[in-house]
Amino acid sequence: MLEGIVGVSTGIVALASLGIVASVHYSRKLTSAQEYHSQVLVNREKAEAAWDLIDRILERADELKEVTLALEERIIDQLEYMEPLIYDFNTTDPYYVETFKQTALMVKSMSEISQVPIINEKGYVSEESRLQIQQVNTILNREL
Repeated sequence: MLEGIVGVSTGIVALASLGIVASVHYSRKLTSAQEYHSQVLVNREKAEAAWDLIDRILERADELKEVTLALEERIIDQLEYMEPLIYDFNTTDPYYVETFKQTALMVKSMSEISQVPIINEKGYVSEESRLQIQQVNTILNREL
């Protein structure tokens, strides 16, 4: 009977030890899983921020495209209007000079808008591109 009590006691101690070892092992696994979950949440937030930035970049690119196409159309119209004036261009006539200035201004704006960066050095949508769009819209809204 004493041997049975010792055997049962030894078994209980062994099971308790096994339970403690298993508890420590799975506690570490749980901690590792929680750390991984936290990292996944951080990466998810970064991905969502990146998608938001991509959406803003696409929106700005569309704005630039629209204003560039409108400017192109206006330049073509202005060049067709100015072509007959070239043959007898009079540098002393204010009308001729103003027509030339306006055409040159639009061509210069096309050059500038084609070179404006959409993304700045920090990786965000550039303020410069927004200002360039405003400037071109101001030119396009002028009565020539």
